[in-house]
Amino acid sequence: MAPARKRKKLAQPAPAAISDVQNGGSAGSDDSAEAEDIVSDEEEAQAQFPADKLRQMFAFMLSDAEDRRPFIARFSEHIEHDDVQRGGLGALAIALAETKAAPTQLLSCNLFHVLKLFKVRGGKRKAQVGVAADAKALEHFDALWLRLLQLPLPPSLYRRVLALLPERVLPHLRNPLRLTDFLLTSYQVGGVVSILALQGVFYLMQHHNLEYPDFYTKLYSLLEPNALRGPQRARFFRLVDLFLGSGYLPEYLVAAFVKRLSRLALTAPTPTQTMLIRLICSLMVRHRGLQRMTDDPRGATRLPADPYRPDEPEPARCGAAESALWEVRSLRSHLVPAVSRAASFAERELPELEHPLAELLETTYDDMLEAEFGRQVKEVALTFHRPEGVLSWREDRLSTDWKL
Repeated sequence: MAPARKRKKLAQPAPAAISDVQNGGSAGSDDSAEAEDIVSDEEEAQAQFPADKLRQMFAFMLSDAEDRRPFIARFSEHIEHDDVQRGGLGALAIALAETKAAPTQLLSCNLFHVLKLFKVRGGKRKAQVGVAADAKALEHFDALWLRLLQLPLPPSLYRRVLALLPERVLPHLRNPLRLTDFLLTSYQVGGVVSILALQGVFYLMQHHNLEYPDFYTKLYSLLEPNALRGPQRARFFRLVDLFLGSGYLPEYLVAAFVKRLSRLALTAPTPTQTMLIRLICSLMVRHRGLQRMTDDPRGATRLPADPYRPDEPEPARCGAAESALWEVRSLRSHLVPAVSRAASFAERELPELEHPLAELLETTYDDMLEAEFGRQVKEVALTFHRPEGVLSWREDRLSTDWKL
């Protein structure tokens, strides 16, 4: 027989609670008292929090003459505490307002290293504070970042700020369009700074309807040999693939980028050549009308006969749509098998799907060599006659005159 199940005994209400209900009182009075206790505990915790001491610590960190990064690194051990996160931005804003430090590059460096410790949480990870407190914290976050961008930034810090803005700052500002001038000015600088400003400008265009007609013209000008060898190569070409991902871009514009990338692939390092060819193929899959570029009916397969003008800064006037991809065809004879296989799409129909680009962005020579070692090669006959000796095969003059 199965053992008898034990019945749970229902909790009986306390006599005092029964009498309260019978006398017209509320049975939830204990709950309200408990809620009041919780609120009083929170107020007591806030009253016990050393806000003034925290403000003094921030004032020490915001030095205009000394590098406070060692002290800031020690302070970062406590930044994950809820009370520090809750009151830290306000204390930092007060310390910055009260400081008499001169606007130097050291001040901007110290402020940046303190400010990047505070990560605004969104969605389900939102900080467990009141709505007013959240709004106040976001207000301080907004003001502090705007103040930082007004300070003189050394080149290294300038690049770090640009890299941090799109994901950590812009989504949490009340009006991100206030950074338009800063980002557009950075985008016009050129080199690594323009590459780092790309994502911020595109964020404003995508989410805040920023009108910037010269965006793709500037992006086209950034495709130069230096972009293939810089430390931001993977980030840059990931963004290029993202910005050219729309199927609604005009065909002449995509043709200009395809031709520019093809010309770069001729002199690029070998690991980068494979990535560029895959990117070209993906762009042509998105715009299948560009397959005509793989076959030039006029026979323009040499550089002097190519109508493409690489020195033309405007993609609409560079003549790429009338050109052919002879650069990719020439890479079909590349010494490295991986590059030759990637360029083979120029001699057949385009694939149905795009090639994943992420796995090729960080490819090195060692990766390519290891991939070749792992490939299975078909067995190929090296002779028409099976050898019967060390020297040669039967009926060969060498084997008849010499024996081993």
